[in-house]
Amino acid sequence: MKEKYNIFGTIGVLLYVVYTLVNRFVRPIPDKIAIPLILIAIALVVVSVIKTGRIWGGNKRKR
Repeated sequence: MKEKYNIFGTIGVLLYVVYTLVNRFVRPIPDKIAIPLILIAIALVVVSVIKTGRIWGGNKRKR
């Protein structure tokens, strides 16, 4: 049976990874841009966990 997949978590993690790589290796990102970007990434991951009930492909949490 195919598991339900939520793209929000992937986008959130990808935003964080891109931010980290650019900030460390390319050019420091100003705080005016970095803080909202990281907050959006965290919010997307939280929404993904709430919608699917799964954390990184683990078993579904019992309610």
